[in-house]
Amino acid sequence: MKHLVCPWPLAYLFDNPLRRLLHNPEKILGAYVHPGMTVLDVGCGMGFFSLALARLVGKEGVVISVDLQQEMLQVLKKRAIRAGVADRLQTHQSSPEDLGLTARVDFILAFWMVHEVPDRAKLFRQLKPLLPKPGHLLIAEPKIHVSAEDFQETLDLAADEGWRQVGSVRVRFSRAAVLRVSPYSLWAPVKRPADWLNLRNVWWSQRESNPCFRRERPTSWAARRWDRLKGFLPTFLNLL
Repeated sequence: MKHLVCPWPLAYLFDNPLRRLLHNPEKILGAYVHPGMTVLDVGCGMGFFSLALARLVGKEGVVISVDLQQEMLQVLKKRAIRAGVADRLQTHQSSPEDLGLTARVDFILAFWMVHEVPDRAKLFRQLKPLLPKPGHLLIAEPKIHVSAEDFQETLDLAADEGWRQVGSVRVRFSRAAVLRVSPYSLWAPVKRPADWLNLRNVWWSQRESNPCFRRERPTSWAARRWDRLKGFLPTFLNLL
């Protein structure tokens, strides 16, 4: 899969009002974005989804629009002023190596951009601290550029960085998935069904970091069994 950034003049071909005939932002995002939220649009382009997000979050919400190309952000600012949502929209120019963000957000959108990133694992690693555990990350990739195998590879890379798929969204001409930070991603590296056979080895390998192993060993048989069960539970729940 090639990692080529779309030149900003070509964005006019698909980032225009006619696109609503194919992609309805309110229908795609309405279940995840609500008034008052702070949301992040990564690879926002000229702001097709950023403007829709600004309407969804309302006057009390904030939209952070991030893109690599300053020309994209300049067009977005002009469109936001015309749409009357400039007061709730912030723009940020990232570098090729670093998003450069520290703000905590409630929702992240990565629409038709992950395939342009050379180091996808690093992208997921940088997004993870920005999103609290109740929040969602929606990824959509164009079928014309991303095959089913490539999209699954992207999901596997996200899983390796502590994300798990919790749903999917039907998006025309796209492959899409909804992810959340796994609540037990810091406990165990078990992420796929193939790792079931390694459950005991993974649990045992954590004996140095698992607090259940650092306490004094209980004297009774029942207490020892309960102590070992608590050390195993995070590994088991991470597979659900």
